[in-house]
Amino acid sequence: MRIDIEDEFVTIWYHTQCVYFYPARKINTQTVEMIWDRDMDCKFDNGTGQTFGLKKFPVKGQPFAKFTLRDDKVYADYYYKEWVQQYAKQIQDDVFTPTYSRRPDQ
Repeated sequence: MRIDIEDEFVTIWYHTQCVYFYPARKINTQTVEMIWDRDMDCKFDNGTGQTFGLKKFPVKGQPFAKFTLRDDKVYADYYYKEWVQQYAKQIQDDVFTPTYSRRPDQ
């Protein structure tokens, strides 16, 4: 799993055969907000369209998370915390994590 964060896009590489491109809104030099979308290059359904029976789940075009760079780590604040927990429990547990390590070349 890999995440690339830029001023206008957040790219999540779920694995080598599945990548999603999410629009982003730059808040300041250290923070971007990710907007939910289903723009992908994926060989199979990775479960991001599931609701898990919840009333509150990600909606296309709505903010999903805020990523902040601090001390060479990226901290995530997810707006759909229960959905993220269910995704981690039922689909893949290494995607929507609380922190991400910054690659040395960045």
